[in-house]
Amino acid sequence: MQTTVTLEALELALDLGTYGPDDVKPDAHLLDMVLTIDPALVLVPRDRMSYVFDYDPLIMEIDRLARDRHYETQEYLLSRIAKA
Repeated sequence: MQTTVTLEALELALDLGTYGPDDVKPDAHLLDMVLTIDPALVLVPRDRMSYVFDYDPLIMEIDRLARDRHYETQEYLLSRIAKA
């Protein structure tokens, strides 16, 4: 059995890409991602808050990685997110 968590339109403060003086640099970077996660981490046995998967630490880690450095490619950032 596979369990997925979907993140949509997560706005990241991100220094991404290489731009020339006349290139248009995006105002924002939005992340859409589907993660496959161990069912034990997201399927809860009862309707209690103590069993809820807390998305805040996941989003904070993605944000930390995005702010961590300049990225030439979005693929490298996504690789770091997947590894984390």
